[in-house]
Amino acid sequence: MIEMMARQTARKVCAVIKEDSKKTICIELLTKILVQGNSVKDEVREEIRRIFTEEERKLLKEELAKLMG
Repeated sequence: MIEMMARQTARKVCAVIKEDSKKTICIELLTKILVQGNSVKDEVREEIRRIFTEEERKLLKEELAKLMG
């Protein structure tokens, strides 16, 4: 149930990513951090830095901020 809700949230946030392969990776990474929390935070953060451009990271951060509040 929690993973399903996390994946749904991740899909909404990652919708700003245009490239399908990156969008899929985004959903997986964001779901992972939403479900597992601080235990994977550094690992996920490093993957995001490696895979996404600065502009894509900015868009993701803005979209996540909108959803959180």
